[in-house]
Amino acid sequence: MAKDARAKLQQLFADYARNLPHKIAEIDTLWQQVKQHWDPESWDQLHRLAHTLTGTAGTYGYQQISDTARTLVSVIKEYFDKVPNHKKIAEIEEIIEKLKQCAVDLTPLKVQSDLFLKFTENNLLENRLVYFLGRDKNLTQQLNHLRHFDYVVSLFPDTSTLQKALHQNKPATIIVDVSTLTEAEKTEVVQFSNKLLGIPIIVISEENSLQDHLEAARMGSRFFLTKPLEINQVVDKLNQILDPIINPYRILIVEDALGIAEYFATILQEAGMISSVITDPLNINESLIAFKPELILMDLYMPGISGLELAAVLRHQPSYASIPIVFLSSEDDKTKQLEAMSLGGDDFITKPVVPEYLIWSVRNRAERYRVLRTLMLKDSLTGLFNHTNILKQLEMELLRAQRQKQICSFVMLDIDHFKQINDTYGHLVGDRVLKTLSLTLQQRLRRTDIIGRYGGEEFALVLPGTPYEDALKICENLKEKFIELQRGIEKQQFLVTFSGGIATAPPHKTTLELIERADEALYKAKHAGRNRVL
Repeated sequence: MAKDARAKLQQLFADYARNLPHKIAEIDTLWQQVKQHWDPESWDQLHRLAHTLTGTAGTYGYQQISDTARTLVSVIKEYFDKVPNHKKIAEIEEIIEKLKQCAVDLTPLKVQSDLFLKFTENNLLENRLVYFLGRDKNLTQQLNHLRHFDYVVSLFPDTSTLQKALHQNKPATIIVDVSTLTEAEKTEVVQFSNKLLGIPIIVISEENSLQDHLEAARMGSRFFLTKPLEINQVVDKLNQILDPIINPYRILIVEDALGIAEYFATILQEAGMISSVITDPLNINESLIAFKPELILMDLYMPGISGLELAAVLRHQPSYASIPIVFLSSEDDKTKQLEAMSLGGDDFITKPVVPEYLIWSVRNRAERYRVLRTLMLKDSLTGLFNHTNILKQLEMELLRAQRQKQICSFVMLDIDHFKQINDTYGHLVGDRVLKTLSLTLQQRLRRTDIIGRYGGEEFALVLPGTPYEDALKICENLKEKFIELQRGIEKQQFLVTFSGGIATAPPHKTTLELIERADEALYKAKHAGRNRVL
């Protein structure tokens, strides 16, 4: 765990220990008022305070206080619609007195230094080092092409040299060609894969049977490829592995208790995610628009609007109908939990929760949401925005650029003589060419640029903050890199080029103008001899 994260958590622990007696005093004061004059609103507030104490105390390690507060919550729940009898009043006073005694002379607990080690060590930096274990010469030659996509490949012919290298550097991924390993080496991979601290493994096999998949699963592999394979398939898997590091999952935390919200935010950030906190749930719309979360982590009991009500409100809006909502609450009533799920919740995590469980639960949900969203918005072959959505992205970026008085360029690219490639080498080769260009664009453009497949062999780029001259340089660089990637089929090599047209706003003011001007420039580039961008 990074030192600054540990320091921040330690400060949160210290703040909580210092404020805990005040939280209990607040419960006691409200209880004294309610005891004198019972009313449903104050009773509900007392329940919410006790509920919050249950979750926060457990989270910060004060289990006895959490358990005692949970007992108080269960007693309060019995009397939501009636005044408690004398016996229950005495019971509540006894519980509150016990809470006060527990909070005397509290010492802040220490944050464990290895709290998130297995989740953070391999996930904080964009690491493009790839280790390959295998002895297939053809595959080795293919993997050398990964350098065109900025990956650095180290080759290991046996498990002993690989394990020595793992002690010195940790790669982003290990690729294992099981078809060239002995049974003893496969067993070794299974044994040391458990100690890899989350380094992903891609298994390559000659067969595709259940037994082969089982063997790969026992090696801890999340990705499986079969020979013969294209380098694009490997790049796809590597990009998939790096995607959450390059584009971290965005988690919105809706929690009225700031201290506990910051605790969860720190845990998720330390695990490589981006988190944003709002303590007033009624302000969620602003955060949804500005932050664009991929998952909402929400408390159940909050002032003004409950988590149940907020989830129902969000599900009314088509834009947020599919975003995962995970409730994080000390509520252990299964009926309440089921109610939360029926109103739009996707999961229910009971506080206190260990960091590992929280991280895995949130990460897995966010990952599935991203995959499903990609399937809905993106082209299945290239993984880029489809025609409809690249135009939506262009419209949004143009509006944003005009609002901020910035420049935005729009580029249309078209692969030269693509029909001839299809006719000569077949559609499978044509698809590989399309895939290679999409990977080149994804690899070479900035994270802020937007890429789409406009249709057929045409691609569209939205380059925010980029004047025409810079857009032209970017396209020339893309053109050179794309030509470097030689294509071959049955020992026959061939080159593929593309042409492009650029339009910039200003002077153009609408998406229609940008599309028409870029299309005209592309047409001129084609008629000027192709393999150029205008």
